[in-house]
Amino acid sequence: MATYTKNIKLLKPAETEKYDVNLRNDNWDKIDKAIGDTSDLVKKHKEANPIDHPDGSVTTPKLRDKSVTLPKLADDVTALLQRTYVKKTGDTMTGNLEFNNGIGIMFNNANNTVKTKIRVAPNGNFDIGVVESNTEYGATDTLNLISINKPKWYNNKIGGKPLATEEDVNRECSKRVNKTGDSMSGDLILENNSALKLRQANTNKYHVIASDNETFELGSRTDTQKVKVNSINRPEWISGETVKQFAMLGDFSITTGTIDNDQYLPVPQGFNENECNWFISPNNLNKDNNKLSLYQLHTLTQTPVCRREGRKVIVGTYIDRHSSNTDGPRYNSFFPGTANYMCIAFKRG
Repeated sequence: MATYTKNIKLLKPAETEKYDVNLRNDNWDKIDKAIGDTSDLVKKHKEANPIDHPDGSVTTPKLRDKSVTLPKLADDVTALLQRTYVKKTGDTMTGNLEFNNGIGIMFNNANNTVKTKIRVAPNGNFDIGVVESNTEYGATDTLNLISINKPKWYNNKIGGKPLATEEDVNRECSKRVNKTGDSMSGDLILENNSALKLRQANTNKYHVIASDNETFELGSRTDTQKVKVNSINRPEWISGETVKQFAMLGDFSITTGTIDNDQYLPVPQGFNENECNWFISPNNLNKDNNKLSLYQLHTLTQTPVCRREGRKVIVGTYIDRHSSNTDGPRYNSFFPGTANYMCIAFKRG
């Protein structure tokens, strides 16, 4: 029984069959046609521009060395690079650019002498301006944020907050008092019994200005040794509509002594008479110690006196006496005495 070849189906008669020239000619026709078709395909392939192998049958190992020109390779590689990679000389890309293991973006200055980096540090911080050379601080000298609008710090919880500039800080600082000395307007209010403490030089002690409920305290009960009130004019105590000047130590004078009858009370040095207040009391109402019994009086009426008329002192005892043959006082005598005095003087102006 006859069979056929695999590719172009040539008839293969069995040995028991008779030879037929027509069948042999059919086989030759098939062979000729197959060779012609192949030649046409090869010619078409060779003359194609470009030669195409859509079935992917031509692979790299099948290519002979130098069988593909460099420009052709460059075009293919360039197309591949453009589709896949970002150019070193500048390009655009889609998708995220990820850096792993602490690797970041390095920037060099114009002379390639300073390198600074943007990275995620091992501790999770986002670092901008890291200099990884042997510099003193390991950081770039100056970091500038350049934008038309003020930069913001943002996170999901608080949203965007504009960053403060030096101008903002100076403006806010101008509303506050400098620690190194300044002036202010308006009241400084210390609440909840807070105090103003002034450290004493080279010590850990303080003078205190404070309020203890309704009491105003000036000075520390334990640390303040002396309080001075300094002013060109004399300090005053003001209570409501009442204004009174403080008294100085030299404004007062208190003198004491004894004085005889009919003498004038002394004025302390540096004071006027109208600035003095005198107080007198009996010291001895009979300074000469007169023996009244010498008069051989039948009766005696004694009237002590201690007063002043202006500065003049009158002190002693009046004696009324009479004999048995009279019905009333016959004689009146004054026996002078001495008085104690105290003078309190206060300058009035």
